[in-house]
Amino acid sequence: MKNLVFIILPLALLTAVLGILAGLFRIGWNGPLAVSHLAMYHGIFMTGGFLGTLISLERVVAFKKKIAWAAPLLMGLSLPTFLLGEPSAALILLLTGALGYLLISISIYLNHNHKGNLFLVIGALFQLLALGVFYWLYSYPMAMAAWFLSFLFTIIGERLHLSSFLPVSRRQFWILYIAAGVAVVGTALYHFFSALPASLGFAAVALWLLKNDLIKVVYPKRGFYKYLGVSLTAGYVWLLLFALLSALPSKSPWHYDAVVHSFFAGFILNMILAHGPIIFPAILGVQGKPFHNAMYVALVLLNLSNLCRIMADMYQIPVVRKWSGLFSGLAFLGFVLVMAVLMLRLRFNFRVQKTLVS
Repeated sequence: MKNLVFIILPLALLTAVLGILAGLFRIGWNGPLAVSHLAMYHGIFMTGGFLGTLISLERVVAFKKKIAWAAPLLMGLSLPTFLLGEPSAALILLLTGALGYLLISISIYLNHNHKGNLFLVIGALFQLLALGVFYWLYSYPMAMAAWFLSFLFTIIGERLHLSSFLPVSRRQFWILYIAAGVAVVGTALYHFFSALPASLGFAAVALWLLKNDLIKVVYPKRGFYKYLGVSLTAGYVWLLLFALLSALPSKSPWHYDAVVHSFFAGFILNMILAHGPIIFPAILGVQGKPFHNAMYVALVLLNLSNLCRIMADMYQIPVVRKWSGLFSGLAFLGFVLVMAVLMLRLRFNFRVQKTLVS
């Protein structure tokens, strides 16, 4: 069944490419008419088709039951279904895959009672909720709150797993639980009360991660671990900025764009750049952590271009928003290309070593 990786992962990455192209159309770039109609699916491509498929694939690789592979496969197959002009069927595939991922996450938590697994279950639940809201209402703004919570809890869960060796006190964990709870309750009250409670919750989580994650451990190191510390720090700073932007009273489309992209292009993409050398070898069964200093180019370009986009949104400068969006997309695609080359080199070196030993 692991051969399905070579079907599912390309589908996820192709969805990301088309999602980026759709986003570029939305901010004013021209493209082929055959593809430009996908602009309306930019958000669902990135949140469901790409991130949803990638996250569920990562979990399934370590799961023993073969039926679990259906979850990321269904989510990945949403892309050709969208391209065939069947958005309702594509959304049902995403919903079914998300339900499967939730059941897998619950099963893993019941068998391995780890704090990180609990956060991953909650993240999976909010992913299913977000897709359900989008399916019924076809509204990004109405579904976006659940997506924020889904990926927040997923990142927390992943970080708790990867930094479980750190000495974090019970008191600090309770602070994290309270901060995450405030984010959930505040988000639920957003349309009825104020954005401030949710913003305080997200900000508290960002500050907790900056204090308790392994950033201070990896900064003195070199190579991949230094890069990991820089990219994690950038992601958590973006999460803090997202919280601050969310607290502003403005309801303009420009402000909405700044809030959404401070979270996804800032926080989430930095997390992907940080975890890429960990996730992709685990998915593909390749030993080692691929790293090259060229990855810093993508990291710097992503953060500078996204900062320009946020400033362009705040001051309503369309041309800067247009170009910054292009460079953010190029930064992510450049990172994927570098990762692909490094992964091929790792696999080739492993095969050569295996041949010499045998």
